[in-house]
Amino acid sequence: MIVPYKDNWDETEARMRAWWVKKNIKRVPMTIHINKPGAVAYPKAKDPETLYCNSTFLTAGLKNRFAGSSFIAETLPQYSFMLGYAFPGVFMGQKPVMDYETVWFKHTPEALEKLTLDFDAGNILWQNLLQVEKALLEVSMQGLPIFIQPMDALSMILGAEKTCIELLERPELIKNCRDRLLLTFKKMYEASYTLLGTKYRGSTAWLPVWSPGKYFPVQCDFSCMISVDMFEEFVAPELEDLTGFLDNSIYHLDGPGALHHLPRLLKFKKIDAIQWVPGAGRPEGLYWRAVYKQILEAGKGVYASIPSGEVEEALKTLPREGLWISTAVETLEEGNELIKIAEKYR
Repeated sequence: MIVPYKDNWDETEARMRAWWVKKNIKRVPMTIHINKPGAVAYPKAKDPETLYCNSTFLTAGLKNRFAGSSFIAETLPQYSFMLGYAFPGVFMGQKPVMDYETVWFKHTPEALEKLTLDFDAGNILWQNLLQVEKALLEVSMQGLPIFIQPMDALSMILGAEKTCIELLERPELIKNCRDRLLLTFKKMYEASYTLLGTKYRGSTAWLPVWSPGKYFPVQCDFSCMISVDMFEEFVAPELEDLTGFLDNSIYHLDGPGALHHLPRLLKFKKIDAIQWVPGAGRPEGLYWRAVYKQILEAGKGVYASIPSGEVEEALKTLPREGLWISTAVETLEEGNELIKIAEKYR
C-alpha cells in the first residue's frame, strides 16, 4: 500500500501490526510531532461551517499542511475531521452548534422521550460528511470521523446533571436509548469504514494508530460522573458491544476523575490498549509512571504522551512490550535523534 507523504509506510505498517500483539520490531512505536518551520497551517476559514463542512477548503489546507510536514517514525499523514463530532447528535434530532474550536449541542434535558435515535442515510449533514471524507481521501490516508459514543452522546444532549438523574429515575429508558444508539454508531462506522476502504486497507482515527482491521478509540468521558457500580450497569455493556464489533480498540481514559474505572477497564478482553490523558493543568509524562506500569503489567498496551526530555527515561523504566510513545520536538534532527535513542531499548 502506498500512503502519500509517508515514505516509510512498509516499516510503519509492520511495527503497528506488531504493537497490537504486544511485540516490538527493533524499538517501540513512536508518534513524533515536529514543530518545525515550513509546516503550513490551515488558512483562516470565513466561518465555522466552512471549517468543518467545506471539502474544497479542507482539501487545500490539508495539502499545504502535509507538504510542509515530516512524518517520521509512526507519525501518520491523516486527519480525522471534526464534522463527525456532530453524530449521532444529528440523528437524535439536534442541530449542532459550530465555532472555530469545536462542535457541540445545546442541552435539551426535556427531550429524552422525543429523541430520534436511528441512523438516517439520507440526512443532508451526513451526506456532507461522506462527501468531505471522499474528497480528503484524494489527499492521503484519512482517519475515521470523530463519532461520539452512546452514553457520551446522551450526556451531551441532556446535560450531565440530567443524565445522572435519569440513570436513577429511569434506568431502563436510558439503556434502551443507549442500545439504539449502539446500532446507529455501528451503521455510521460501517459506512465510513467502507468508504475509507475504497482507497486504503485497514483504518485509523483521531488517535493516530493504524490497524489492519476495524479500529476506533472507545471512551466514556461521562464516566467521571458515576460510580463503579453505575459504570458496570450502564457503560460496560456499551464497551463490550463496541469492542466486540471492532477488531482493535484503544480506550481514551481522560482525567483523574475517571481513574477509579481503570481496574474494570483492564478486565475488558477486547480493549487492546489505554491512552491515559491527565487533563489540562495537571502534571504530564512520567509523573504518571505508576498508571502506565499498572496498565502495561496487566497485559494491555499504552499510548503514552511523554515530553521529549523524558522519552529515554520512559524507555528505561517502563515495560516496553505494548508501549507506544507520543511526543513532540522542534526539529527533524531532534526527532531522528529520539528514534536512535529508542533503538537502544528494544
